[in-house]
Amino acid sequence: TVTKYFAQLKTTAKTDSGAAKDNFHFQQNTAEYKKETEGGLTSGYGINWYVASNRPPRQFTVAYNEPDSPALKAGLPRGAQLVNVNGVDFINESSTAGLTTINAALFPAAGQSHTFTFRLTDGTQRDFNLTSADVRKVPVPQVKVLETAAGKVGYFQFNSYVAAAQPQL
Repeated sequence: TVTKYFAQLKTTAKTDSGAAKDNFHFQQNTAEYKKETEGGLTSGYGINWYVASNRPPRQFTVAYNEPDSPALKAGLPRGAQLVNVNGVDFINESSTAGLTTINAALFPAAGQSHTFTFRLTDGTQRDFNLTSADVRKVPVPQVKVLETAAGKVGYFQFNSYVAAAQPQL
């Protein structure tokens, strides 16, 4: 199978510090890849994460949410840190069962519902029940010309290298 073929190609070598040498090895279904890169759609909640650590103690922070996404509609704010997923300690969990629960919630198919607990920037914690959907990425959400003392300055925010970005650039 393709999965077994790519598993054979992946190195298990480590750097001198003990980190994996192969940090970017993954596979993706062709239909899902085209859906995202050509159509600008992803299945999920529309959360774009800042990942400070993907190993315990994990730290995932909401960098921004896509417009009209389940996360934005639920009021999930930027800067919120993920604490708990479906009753599992996101920060420190290391069991196979716990990690399976976390991964199922973080990488859902459209239509799946999961409960996330976040620590907000004011220190409070809040639960968000999110149902995943096909979310349209907005790769260039802002394009402006700013008037400055030195003259006009062009500004644009570019979030994603997908085909949908081309006309906006």
